[in-house]
Amino acid sequence: MNLVIKSDYESLSLAAAQAIMELSKQKKEVNICLPTGTTPKGMYKALVDLHQAGQADFSFINWFTLDEYLGIPLSSPFSCYQQITELFYEPTGISKDRIFTFNSEAKDLDAEAARYNAIIEHMGGLDLAIVGIGMNGHVGFNEPGSSANAPTRVIDLHERTLVQSKKYFTDDHPIPTKGITLGMKTLLQSKEVFVVANGEEKADIVKVAIHGPVSDDVPVSHFQTHAGATFLLDTLAASKLK
Repeated sequence: MNLVIKSDYESLSLAAAQAIMELSKQKKEVNICLPTGTTPKGMYKALVDLHQAGQADFSFINWFTLDEYLGIPLSSPFSCYQQITELFYEPTGISKDRIFTFNSEAKDLDAEAARYNAIIEHMGGLDLAIVGIGMNGHVGFNEPGSSANAPTRVIDLHERTLVQSKKYFTDDHPIPTKGITLGMKTLLQSKEVFVVANGEEKADIVKVAIHGPVSDDVPVSHFQTHAGATFLLDTLAASKLK
């Protein structure tokens, strides 16, 4: 496990974008897992800026959604897929042949989870997974209680996750109570993982994630055991570290 602390959110976002840029320079097929939420928005902006400046070639990269809400179509502006599409895929003209995501409306969701995970395995696994940290230590929708061997699956969203997600929804579009997520097992098999967090409100959970015991109760703590994992923080998120 590695630790990188940046002075501010802009620097943190650029560092996350540069991790993707380094892989893109290899000019060979790579598989990258992308998150949603507030934290990665700066990363997506940096990637779009680099692309528009002619400094980025994403044509060799396959993109995988980390997780998805159930009960809403992918075309909904509230879906994780649509958020990434608006922030990154559309502005950079990513080919749809390179984009992989869950079918949140599949009739058999357990089979859908297995299908999605099988695609990643067939394509050689993830080269880079970029993830955030939930206030309860979740990763994607791997909620507290998720072991290092937790599979890609459907999951009931934790109460604290629902509270945290409320800002992304409206009264007319209530928060789904279930999600589908890449499992900790698949994420821990990624060659590299960037765990990104910013802001003072994340300082407590960051401290537990890095200095606390490795525990299923705090799924993000499992990355302590991953030699290719990097906790990428701004100074506020890192303010309670020793």
